[in-house]
Amino acid sequence: MKPVDTGVKKRETTPPVKVAFFLSLGILAAASTYLYAEVSTSTLTTPTPAVSTATTPSVPVTSTVTAPSVPAATTVPTPPPAPPAAAAPAAGTAEYIGADTCISCHQDKAAFHDALHARSFSQFKGIDFQHSCETCHGPGSLHAAAAGDKSNPGFFTIKDFRGASAQKVAETCLQCHQDENRIHWVGSVHERRNVSCLACHSVHQPKEEKLLLVRPRIEEVCAQCHQDIVAKIHRSAHMPILEGKMDCTSCHNPHGSATPKMLNQESVTATCYTCHADKRGPFVWEHPPVREDCLNCHDPHGSHNDHMLVAREPFLCQRCHIGTRHTADPYDQTSINAGSSRMMGDSCTNCHSNIHGSNAASGELFQR
Repeated sequence: MKPVDTGVKKRETTPPVKVAFFLSLGILAAASTYLYAEVSTSTLTTPTPAVSTATTPSVPVTSTVTAPSVPAATTVPTPPPAPPAAAAPAAGTAEYIGADTCISCHQDKAAFHDALHARSFSQFKGIDFQHSCETCHGPGSLHAAAAGDKSNPGFFTIKDFRGASAQKVAETCLQCHQDENRIHWVGSVHERRNVSCLACHSVHQPKEEKLLLVRPRIEEVCAQCHQDIVAKIHRSAHMPILEGKMDCTSCHNPHGSATPKMLNQESVTATCYTCHADKRGPFVWEHPPVREDCLNCHDPHGSHNDHMLVAREPFLCQRCHIGTRHTADPYDQTSINAGSSRMMGDSCTNCHSNIHGSNAASGELFQR
């Protein structure tokens, strides 16, 4: 009969030879572990005195570091050193000495007593004449004590405007001259280009008494820089500046304004209307370039054309009117030889006389 399979596996037994082999391995491992421990112990204990020697000097190092900290904590803080201003008394402090002392040396400035500034100080600022010089130049005691010796530091304790920058001069002048006419000086064209107040004005030696100018007339002062404008003023058609009926400040504010060209008014047309009020309008029939800008047709400083036009008629008009009717006709030597009214005299304005605008019901073409 075949044995019945119960599903239970028989326990396998290890042969005796294998048991003896594994026991021997265990004994060898234990022996090697014991020997390794003995060697390690002898190696670590041998340098022990070196460790104790290394730790011994650490004590005085610690005591050396902590020792100074005790007196540092109890020491009273040292007061700060005296400021370097102690050396200032060597030069001294300048004091006011009066205008009479100044004039005793600067005798060429004796006429300042009757000058505009001296009178204005007393009348408008309440500053007597004795303080007039030092109001601008500063206290002069050290300067006077130097007696002209430029090696003495006190000689340079006053303000000398002859070598001062434009900004320094303006700072002194603006201490008094702060009104609506100079509110735009900072940032103006002249200020940005370092134009000094003394380039146009002279306090002690003016050539014009009212504005203390360095030249007899305003246009001559402006001509120091604006030579191109001076040339236009001498053209055949010009503003009445040479005749003395107006000057540069009639239209411009040299101390600055809110407009690009330092105009007294808000625009070019508004400036022109201050004299040419008849061209202001409003008109029933407006001429667009007139309303836009007077400079479209005119050169305000002068021209060789009638009415200070930037070009003569009819060529000026044809810059815009080139597409319709007779204005598109070619004007050449033949027309001139024929004496055409469109070329001679006032040309276009012979017919279009009210070129700036018309209030006539039928004035669409500015003929009436």
